[in-house]
Amino acid sequence: MTLLSLGIFYMIYGVAGILGFQYIPQKYRNRSWTGEFIRSRGIFFLITGALWIFVYIIDSFHRMNWITLAAVLILFSAPPVIYAVRTEKKYKLRLAEGNH
Repeated sequence: MTLLSLGIFYMIYGVAGILGFQYIPQKYRNRSWTGEFIRSRGIFFLITGALWIFVYIIDSFHRMNWITLAAVLILFSAPPVIYAVRTEKKYKLRLAEGNH
């Protein structure tokens, strides 16, 4: 049930991010690319939420033990984490270059 709750929360927060309503750190605010950054974070949360709901559905039908569930959750969480790391790196570079 926790996976479903977190998945739904992440999807709602992701949609809010895509629409531009999301908390971001002060250092990323008021830049020409701030909207793009917020949408990127929204996409991350949306993908994460969708995949966690998918894992919940799989677990509902196949009742995995906790080790298998953890492995599947890590496997399904890897793509959004890789996306988030790459996105964060991109915007930290923009911040360091002083791009406004």
